[in-house]
Amino acid sequence: MPLIEFAPRSGVGAPTRIPLYFSLLCLVVAFGAFHLTRRHLLGLPLVLLLPIAFDFFSNWLATVLYVLFAFLVFGMPFILAIAEVRRKNRQVAS
Repeated sequence: MPLIEFAPRSGVGAPTRIPLYFSLLCLVVAFGAFHLTRRHLLGLPLVLLLPIAFDFFSNWLATVLYVLFAFLVFGMPFILAIAEVRRKNRQVAS
């Protein structure tokens, strides 16, 4: 599905709104992935929108597994960086 679709002048009908919604949601997830590559924490919640984009809500197990996997893979560098900064702050304060 392309990210940009043609919208007629007469307006966007109901069958056209759904692909536009998914295209915009996929664009937001891609924007979040880009921010994760730049090491910005803003990208993590945006990447977690992926289950909404692909309607994982019919299978809650898949949704929970994806969120745990995303936190493990994408959130772990942020958690390790926070832990390292706290450790260094404790050493400086002592």
